[in-house]
Amino acid sequence: MATSPITRTRSGEVRGLVRPNETVAFLGIPYQANPQGNPYAAPTPPPTWTEPFLAQSYGPSAPQPPDSDPIIPQVIVPPGPAGCLNLNIFTSSLDGHRPVMVYIHGGSFTAGSNAFPWYEGSPLAADGAVVVTVNYRLGVYGFSPLNQPSVGVVPNLGLRDIVAALEWVRDNIAAFGGDPDRVTLWGQSAGAVAVCIMLAAPQAQGLFQRAIVQSSNPEALLSQDDAALVAQRLALGLGAPQGDDLTLARYLGTASSSELMAIEAAMAASVLANPDPTAWGSVALNYLPFAPLIDGDLLPAGPIEAAAAGLGNGIELLIGYNTDEFNLFTIPSGLADLADQSLVEGLAGLRGLEPQALGAYGAGPEGTNWGAVWNAMMTDWMYRRPTLALVEARNQAGARPSYVYQFAWDSPAYEGRLGACHALEVPFVFGAQDQPGARVVLGDSPPGGLSPELRSAWLAFAKTGVPPWPAYQTSDPVCRRFDAVSENVLDPFDQAVLGGSVSVGGSARADAPSGPSGQPGPPGTGQA
Repeated sequence: MATSPITRTRSGEVRGLVRPNETVAFLGIPYQANPQGNPYAAPTPPPTWTEPFLAQSYGPSAPQPPDSDPIIPQVIVPPGPAGCLNLNIFTSSLDGHRPVMVYIHGGSFTAGSNAFPWYEGSPLAADGAVVVTVNYRLGVYGFSPLNQPSVGVVPNLGLRDIVAALEWVRDNIAAFGGDPDRVTLWGQSAGAVAVCIMLAAPQAQGLFQRAIVQSSNPEALLSQDDAALVAQRLALGLGAPQGDDLTLARYLGTASSSELMAIEAAMAASVLANPDPTAWGSVALNYLPFAPLIDGDLLPAGPIEAAAAGLGNGIELLIGYNTDEFNLFTIPSGLADLADQSLVEGLAGLRGLEPQALGAYGAGPEGTNWGAVWNAMMTDWMYRRPTLALVEARNQAGARPSYVYQFAWDSPAYEGRLGACHALEVPFVFGAQDQPGARVVLGDSPPGGLSPELRSAWLAFAKTGVPPWPAYQTSDPVCRRFDAVSENVLDPFDQAVLGGSVSVGGSARADAPSGPSGQPGPPGTGQA
């Protein structure tokens, strides 16, 4: 293969580069025009060019606050003339019709980039997929709480960017050896929330046939009332009049990017420090002041409600969660060690849980590790329960099969306290265990067979719509539990919590962790 392969898109030729494993990468390709002069502009067709576009380095990242993550640092590519609305493609050949996997990164809708080294797609490309990783607008640019089209500020532009990327894939991916009729939309954390939304978005229908959802909270959305509260905080930061969305939209249009990034960071810190529902609405439950807004258009309803109405029924779904998701946010920071009974009971009350219900997460009359209780409760209510609620809604509406997994391998990092935390599965799925920063969370000797097992399962689903375990049914809630030794387990929505899953063979796992993750749950219902 040539060292600089060239293929032709509708915009013109693009020149890629060969990776060490003999796959080809095309980096930083614009999938829509750079909205110069108006960062709130609706998606527009991509530019065209007459000379080959040099797709050999990552494109600019979306504007975002300075990185403050001590454990999973971001990679932010500085602004450039082509703008941030770009994508990367990894393929083993320019010929053929291989399944396409379009990845949407996480980052709380305010951070992240397709240049992050954990998202290197060449291992999956070598396995037989065409991998696409997408940038989209973030924060106030992508998820404004305002809907003021008369001055060009509308919500959910980040979601509209994803739709535009899927349209680009439909129109161009055959030139990279991909099959436009076998597209799997795939995301983690905030990216997974976006995938859940796309299942029902009218504008995304027909653009993908399968979906993979890793560690999503499909309830992490803004209602109109939530948006009004976020707008108040935004106006306060900008010095704009309260309650006048039109004027606030004009302020947004003239504020500098650096000013807006500082306000975003301050708002995120404020809701974390004081998650008061009277001030923040449901943002107090998910900590995301900039998030998709239920606008009656692209997002007609929340994903669970939409699934219950039968929207997205024709799409096959692979979905799951990590068994210690919330540990990522409390163990490295030391917050878990500061948690006490008052804090945890107060947070439980926000979710309608009585103090006695915390026994399901390891609380007891004495000697309680309240940090562990906090982590178990938040993992259950922010990730596991919404995940299974979405699957149950799809099953009741007669949707195509949903396949559920748990990622349960406990990291030895942080003296073994990190557990199977949020984002821990990402380097395994991408085959990125040796990429920069991965060993910080994986430790020195991650199990060698876990990455090939996950990649094989994800690729089998992308190829056929069927991974190597049964679909999840209410009457037979089987899911795949990925660990150093993986197995099928039962994870009934209204009973088990986290590590309390029961082996299909009929006995609990002998090596299941003790404490909160091994307890039965109460009934009912983060790139990190």
